[in-house]
Amino acid sequence: MLNILPASILVKTLPNNKIGFTARNATTVIDFEPLDYTSEIGNTLILAGQALITASSNNAPGPFLIEYEIRNGLNFYVGMIIPIAEMP
Repeated sequence: MLNILPASILVKTLPNNKIGFTARNATTVIDFEPLDYTSEIGNTLILAGQALITASSNNAPGPFLIEYEIRNGLNFYVGMIIPIAEMP
């Protein structure tokens, strides 16, 4: 399994209740294959956006990773590891 530590994500709505997104950092751009929109995917992307917004904050729990696999030259989203809290 591969992963990217994104500096930004671009989310786009697509026809037929699909959602697409792209993750970028200083050296890499990953375009993921479209996903069927579910509330779980929507909520995960909201958490990812919040993690990016707070990444420079002193209270940020840490960076998040997007996990993916490459099959037949296509990038398939597997999951995200998003820290949402940190013990003091």
